[in-house]
Amino acid sequence: MRAQRVGQHAADLAHLADGDLAATEDDAQHPGEDTCRLALEAYRSFGLEEANAVIRGYQAGYNARASELGDFVVRWIEIKNGISWALHGVSEEETWNILAAL
Repeated sequence: MRAQRVGQHAADLAHLADGDLAATEDDAQHPGEDTCRLALEAYRSFGLEEANAVIRGYQAGYNARASELGDFVVRWIEIKNGISWALHGVSEEETWNILAAL
């Protein structure tokens, strides 16, 4: 649920940036440090499936809010391509494992 709220907030911010995906570049979307902190916490506590669920929760929240606002939604490949930008303080092994699970 927290990841969904983060996604909704990100969609609101993108909407305020003239409806563009403010954190999107070259088919990649930066899901934000808040999302990645939640995903890392889930990974360390419960495993890769839960980390993946957090990131999917972000996407669901973002896309639901973006649709309400009439804005573009974010595709899974965009999140997968951009998540490494937001994985701060994560070991190389953790980064690789999270990316492999997406």
